[in-house]
Order: sequence, then C-alpha cells, then structure tokens
Amino acid sequence: MATSGLFISFEGIDGAGKSTHHAWLVESLRARGLTVVATREPGGTPLGEHLREMLLNQPMHLETEALLMCAARREHLDEVIQPALGRGKHQQGFGFQVHGLVQQHFSQVFTQRC
Repeated sequence: MATSGLFISFEGIDGAGKSTHHAWLVESLRARGLTVVATREPGGTPLGEHLREMLLNQPMHLETEALLMCAARREHLDEVIQPALGRGKHQQGFGFQVHGLVQQHFSQVFTQRC
C-alpha cells in the first residue's frame, strides 16, 4: 500500500515568525519519529538557491521577479516536494505559494504609489 506524505507550509509577512515556527515544527515531528524534509522557498534546490540570491540582492523589474519566483517554485516542486511526498515523507516549508504572491502584489502596489 502506497503512502503519501503531508505538505505543510507556514505563510505570513516578513517578520511574522515563519522561520521560528518552521524550525519548531520540524524538530517536533522528528522527535516523534517522523521523517521530515525541511525546505524553503525560494530555494530548496541548487538552482532555487541561486535564484534566491538573485531575488534578494539584484534589482529587477517586478515581472522578472515573478517569473524567477515561478521558475524556482517549479524546480522545487519537481526536485524536492513531489518526490518526498511520493516516498511518504512529510514536507515542511515556509514562504510557499501564498506568501510569494502576496509579497509580489504588495511590492508592486507600493512601488506604483510611491
């Protein structure tokens, strides 16, 4: 019988405590004997980490930022998340889909109004 893992993602604005809760949950689940793959976005793969570095440190157009985030997310899904879930491992990450979209939207709104 095939088992599938569980994907958990913490979402929130910068400084909301995603990293703190992420570390606590990973430690708690592992203490209960569960296999947990801990990851982050953007990042989680060699390409994703390279794109993360660019996104954090390289000025760019907002649409370029959105496309790079999508590229990092696609790589992350294919290389890390889906394989781990398929092996029945629990996946815990932070800053996944909702956080990225909200951050990009409000960055764009703020830039247009300032």
